Amino acid sequence: MNTGLDQYMDIFKDAVEDSAAKLTKSFEKILIEVIILFMVIPRKI
Repeated sequence: MNTGLDQYMDIFKDAVEDSAAKLTKSFEKILIEVIILFMVIPRKI
């Protein structure tokens, strides 16, 4: 069962992997987690 956050994470992962930028795997993971945090913490940042 996929939660909403899992679906967003899959979307962001696909977008990062399809981008032309060459990012290391650790940076990709951090970037995706930060984007998810921005979505989860509304109007706090």
